[in-house]
Amino acid sequence: MACFPFMMDIERKDCLVVGGGKIAYCKVTDLLQFGARVTVIANEICQEIREVSLEEASHVGLVDRPFMESDLTGRFFVIAATNDEELNRRISKNCMDLGILVNAVDIKDACSFIFPAMIKKDELVEGTNLIYAAGAEHRTLGAKGEMDFAGKGVSYCATCDGSFFKGKDVAVVGGGNTAIDDALYLSEIASSVTLLHRRGQFRAAQTTVEKLQAKENVTIKTGVNIQEISGGEHLEKGLLDNSEELSVNGLFIAVGMVPQTELVKECWPYS
Repeated sequence: MACFPFMMDIERKDCLVVGGGKIAYCKVTDLLQFGARVTVIANEICQEIREVSLEEASHVGLVDRPFMESDLTGRFFVIAATNDEELNRRISKNCMDLGILVNAVDIKDACSFIFPAMIKKDELVEGTNLIYAAGAEHRTLGAKGEMDFAGKGVSYCATCDGSFFKGKDVAVVGGGNTAIDDALYLSEIASSVTLLHRRGQFRAAQTTVEKLQAKENVTIKTGVNIQEISGGEHLEKGLLDNSEELSVNGLFIAVGMVPQTELVKECWPYS
């Protein structure tokens, strides 16, 4: 087991380093000591990183282009190491919104972990760092009746609960990659799927959205919110803010995660 000094095993974990200069190079070489799989994204990538990528082809990937928010998908943690402080802060905020560990070089108030000073000899690692890892919980809609029907038709995990709704009518709320993936998954199980998104455009990958749009049993409604959830013993319908009533047996909410920072909100700058 190769434990990085924030007390987690990062061997074979996907890490993103944004930036291609000497600082990024130092971060990459440090991470490789612990077996991480590193992707480097930057407009310009220095020769030292390119040489490392040749030597460690199975652990280092290079992407020669500007950073995009979709690059964060599936990352275990992220290091923002560009020479653009505004970009590093934007990457940090995106990561924190998604519950992804992030280190923004030289900006302590934009870090959810500090990249430690460390000494590594064989399996012995000495470093100075602290991580608060209380996890995150699913973000709720705040709609009337939502908590009353949690577990009675309202779910926050399509892959966990989708099989209970085989052949039934369901809805998914959200506009990111998770919501679109959930809707695609449920379209293979449920009789019909209605995707509800409060905005006019999706944040998910366009190719995935197009795949969903091609599904015959999927209806997409944008610019709408759920105001109220109601039913008897189980969920029966949702009331939208355009006064439309949606009859469904299941409602899957995929509107992000909320990091659990209550215990440290007095001392942690990003909480």
